[in-house]
Amino acid sequence: MSNGPNRFSANLPGRISPVLADIPAAAAIAGRNLIPNIPVNVFTPTRPVVIDVGAKIEAPQVIRDGFEVPSIGFDADRFDDFIGRQPVFRTRVIKQSIPAGTPIRVGTTIDLVTTSGLGIPGGVFAGGHLAFDQKTLGEINEEILAPNAPIRDLLIRKANLDDLDDDDRQTLRVALGDNVEIDESDPKRSLGAAFLSLRTAFAFTGGDE
Repeated sequence: MSNGPNRFSANLPGRISPVLADIPAAAAIAGRNLIPNIPVNVFTPTRPVVIDVGAKIEAPQVIRDGFEVPSIGFDADRFDDFIGRQPVFRTRVIKQSIPAGTPIRVGTTIDLVTTSGLGIPGGVFAGGHLAFDQKTLGEINEEILAPNAPIRDLLIRKANLDDLDDDDRQTLRVALGDNVEIDESDPKRSLGAAFLSLRTAFAFTGGDE
């Protein structure tokens, strides 16, 4: 399976909640709270998803490269055995054709772009620290998040820099180490920018090794 972006077009009922529209919130890292190992193409939204309920069950219609993706049957036991031996590639929705939070009618087509995110450089996201501009989210995870349980716990508990107490800020500084310069006179080198970079990487990777 490729780690690159995948494009899908789906007819989905109801109303779509924001999908990574607020990068600082970056999915509020809800996936880690609820599901430690998020399966492929599963996204946990930060706000409730409102679905219209009708007498007829509406099935999503997924279109890839202009062709409808059919429903395929499989041998459950063999499939589970095969999947259990495969590496897991987590994906996130990074772009959608309809603005997040827009009420839509049943049958509306929505174009989605998904990616694992591991190869995306930190500089793609607004407001991050300059030290992470050229580092991929996977590298940020490997170097800072995966080996550091306290910073992962902090990112789960706190959403904004203003929420951090003195102990939290010390935890953040220790995680950043000496290689990340903090200069509050420069927005691109501030502690807040570094915190945002780590939250963004954590939203995509979950801090897993």
